[in-house]
Amino acid sequence: MRLLVTGLLPHDSGKTVIALNLSKALSKRLRVFYFKPIAGHSGWYQAETVKHSLEAGILVGHDAYTAARELGLLDRVRLVNPVDLLTMPPDPLKYIKSIRLYLGILADVASQTVLMRISRPLEGIDEYFIVRENAKRLNKVALTVLEGLIERFSARGNVVFHDAEPGLIMKLFGNREALNWLNNIYGLLSEYDVVVTESYNNAAAPIEASLDSDLVLVTAPTRLLIYRGTRYRQGVEAFSMGRPPWLVDVGGIVEVLGEPLKTMDIPYVDTSEFNSFIDLLVEFITSYQ
Repeated sequence: MRLLVTGLLPHDSGKTVIALNLSKALSKRLRVFYFKPIAGHSGWYQAETVKHSLEAGILVGHDAYTAARELGLLDRVRLVNPVDLLTMPPDPLKYIKSIRLYLGILADVASQTVLMRISRPLEGIDEYFIVRENAKRLNKVALTVLEGLIERFSARGNVVFHDAEPGLIMKLFGNREALNWLNNIYGLLSEYDVVVTESYNNAAAPIEASLDSDLVLVTAPTRLLIYRGTRYRQGVEAFSMGRPPWLVDVGGIVEVLGEPLKTMDIPYVDTSEFNSFIDLLVEFITSYQ
């Protein structure tokens, strides 16, 4: 079975909470793989990711690292999360006479991305792209962290570093062919009974192959919407107008699809009610035909 978890909002929809807890519950009876093809994290606001990355010797964010650890997949973290972006906020002192520009940078992921990892498990290679123009905006503390990570990753074998322009990120995500190789990685997961794919932000799907899911779970604060995979794919194809699914917002798809197959109230996390909610979700998924 293939499941896709997406979010109605760009941030704080609860995708990871649902995807991780569902994966853990399903893994009690089935072989489960958590797949987050593309992820991004802040080395400042999510400082624990720096520690995780130094320990693992590979750039990795909180969600992918936590899921890999909880599901016993740390040795396959490159497969769990093939593409990862590290962002760092610029030094406000460099923009003391142009705070609006500073705030604009903070609102733009591409302008804050200082390092990107692309892992190619089939070739056994990690490629890192250093965005030095963005790195010049950092203060000494953030720059030291970035340099420490690069030094740590350089110590491993089969690692290649490139200098990259800030525009590389947007070119990558705007090019359907540039991310096609991720579909091949998706195909490597056939040994698992269940693959839970988590999208990023409010993208309709992180890769083309994830649209071949049996069920799609759209998360939002307090509510989970569940759609048949075939119907969701039809909605994406009708709404996208030729755009790749990662450039299509979930909200537009939900409007097109209308009434979902099933909806569930999401209780507060870390409560007995939430545990019961996950149990009911597992029962629905495992009995779905």
